[in-house]
Amino acid sequence: MRRILLALTFATAAAAAGEAFAGDKTTTLKVRGMTCELCPIIVQRAIATVPGVKEIVVSPDNGTATVVYNDRATDPTEIAETVTNAGYSAWPKRR
Repeated sequence: MRRILLALTFATAAAAAGEAFAGDKTTTLKVRGMTCELCPIIVQRAIATVPGVKEIVVSPDNGTATVVYNDRATDPTEIAETVTNAGYSAWPKRR
């Protein structure tokens, strides 16, 4: 019984440690094709469907979308693909 409790304690600690390393990341996507007033809204709504996305700021003037996301749930490539599937060209900007 003691070994089982010890094993459960280590398993719980390991799981908690994994969550501690998960974090919010920020990426900026270059978005092409936003030509009207509704385009930023469409881009924002598309990005909002991606699990793990927490914040979105779309700037049609700069042609960008800045996204805060949980790096355990998604990544910049998946977010960009979602925008592309909504009808716009999108890719993560290089820093």
